[in-house]
Amino acid sequence: MESLLRWGIENSTVSPDGETVVPQGKDLDPAIIDQILGRPDALLMKEALDIAVDEKQSIDARIQALDDLEMLVENIDNANGTSGNFSSLFTMTYPQT
Repeated sequence: MESLLRWGIENSTVSPDGETVVPQGKDLDPAIIDQILGRPDALLMKEALDIAVDEKQSIDARIQALDDLEMLVENIDNANGTSGNFSSLFTMTYPQT
């Protein structure tokens, strides 16, 4: 702990009037942050669901979106036991004709 305090003191900047100068951080581009960390799961889930219910999308794209959504839901603690129950969502998305 003492070494951390010493490092902080040695690496701080003091202005002529004795005040500590806090360096300003640079504004980061959200696109760069998304590129590094990935987009949030909630956003990915929303995008996948939007594609899945969009009738203008191809069947393959809609099925892929449902698969992506299923994987995201499984990652969230199996969504309180609802993982694997996507057949009802698929039935709602593709009603029998």
